[in-house]
Amino acid sequence: DIAPKLEEAAGLLDTNSRLQTEGKWSAESGPKAFATKYEKYLTEEVAALQAMAKNARAFADKISTAIDMLMKNEGDAAAWLDKEAAKIP
Repeated sequence: DIAPKLEEAAGLLDTNSRLQTEGKWSAESGPKAFATKYEKYLTEEVAALQAMAKNARAFADKISTAIDMLMKNEGDAAAWLDKEAAKIP
């Protein structure tokens, strides 16, 4: 399952972003400015990975429903899945 891996990656990046301290980068203006931008980038990546995990779970749920529909010989399962997948960002 991909969602747990995405969530794990988000957690690792979140931990990394919290390690961006003055002790690591010093108080000099150049490194401090870079550290601020780097921390912002990491925070944005955490949010992106969390969104991907949420979307992966939503898609997996729709696939599961489509498989159930196919098992019941419901012919419109593929069309339904296409429609539902299009709703996931």
